Amino acid sequence: MVKFVTENFIPARVHVKDDSALFQKFGEKYNAQWTPTILELDPAGIERYRIEGFLPNDEFLGQLMLGRAQIAFADQKWDEAERLFRENFATTERLLGAEHANTAASKNFVGNVLAVKGDLAGAEKLQRESLTVRQRIFGPATAESAFAVTSLAGTLEMQGRYEEAESLLGGAYDIVTSALGVDNSRVATVAVDLSRVRIARGHAAGVAEMMRRALAVRQRSYPAGHWRIAEAQALLGASLAAERRFDEAAALMVAADHSFKPIPGRQARDREANRQRLAQLRRLR
Repeated sequence: MVKFVTENFIPARVHVKDDSALFQKFGEKYNAQWTPTILELDPAGIERYRIEGFLPNDEFLGQLMLGRAQIAFADQKWDEAERLFRENFATTERLLGAEHANTAASKNFVGNVLAVKGDLAGAEKLQRESLTVRQRIFGPATAESAFAVTSLAGTLEMQGRYEEAESLLGGAYDIVTSALGVDNSRVATVAVDLSRVRIARGHAAGVAEMMRRALAVRQRSYPAGHWRIAEAQALLGASLAAERRFDEAAALMVAADHSFKPIPGRQARDREANRQRLAQLRRLR
């Protein structure tokens, strides 16, 4: 464990008692309320992964490895991210077994990076295998299993299989809202994904209310100008355009366009879709 940490990170500790002023400063900056909280930051000091509480050594190692891979993924280093995610999966499977939730999550992350790299068949296979394990562990109608469908649904969406994606996400949304309510960041993500697919299918009725709630959650969870806020703004705008509320729709879509960046993956796809809808809206007005 010590060897892995020193070879891959620059470790720093802030003690709740011995370094109380620093603990308060960084606790407020990163919203760290638990001890211990392990934050994996990129070179710019941006949090990329978080581990809370005490874990057995095997699980802790797997989580550190996962955070390291997430940093590469966030930096769009796709080949490095795939290598690190696969290394994490192999280590987690060896230490914890194939039927452990962390192993299933690791496999899903490999699928996610394959999807970004364009191997949709490979991504779907791994994501389905991961989902099957999670459903065996947690049960098919639980929030943990429901949250796990979002990666698979995204891959189906990229293949144009909107009906399958909507079916998965609709069921997941019902489960997570029943368990956690709508004022939750993870629930907001399911709402965004479901709304995107429904809009793509021309089923925008009722999406605006869902997206208003999701946008409010995102605005509380991310700094102004973050692309995750733009994602919700763009979809709310699209749903309002379908209701012919053009002025309100245009304001949201323009705001989203200002925040989106041409970063490969979901953000680039949402940016292009928003620009196409905005151009169409301007013709209609």
